[in-house]
Amino acid sequence: MAISLGALLADVPHSRPVPLIGTATDEGLIERFELQRSEYEGPTGIVGVLHDQLHRAGLATASLWAAIPGYASQVPSPKAASALVERACTMIGTPAPLQPLAAGAAEYDARVAALIGDDDDMVEYLSRLEEISDDSADDELVTAEPVDPEGLVDEVEQFLREQD
Repeated sequence: MAISLGALLADVPHSRPVPLIGTATDEGLIERFELQRSEYEGPTGIVGVLHDQLHRAGLATASLWAAIPGYASQVPSPKAASALVERACTMIGTPAPLQPLAAGAAEYDARVAALIGDDDDMVEYLSRLEEISDDSADDELVTAEPVDPEGLVDEVEQFLREQD
């Protein structure tokens, strides 16, 4: 089995657990690990090519993606890395070496809080994201569709237009 790990920008709060999206094409992996069947059709990158070649070679493949906040994309997220490592290690049946990443999680939260702390609009936006996150299901693995990149670009452009 091969597992690829990645991250995608999403409307999620940094102050909550990191949502994960997991996909696979192998029915056994989908059922065993509660993954989604990948229904993506379109241009692909190296991950898609790699998964295709591994599948052709007879290996089952899965892909795990951490949803990270778009407003903090410039800050590396040990919380996202930790969530990905923990889930991947669960899938392969080995203990997750999380201690090195745990120390960076509190620092990450502090850096992101400082990044948005003086911006009332961002504080309000974060509050709305937290409400949405708190109201959503408590599933460890998100089963929602990936974020629409065009919609995200539209939101960023609107945000920038509103700035002085």
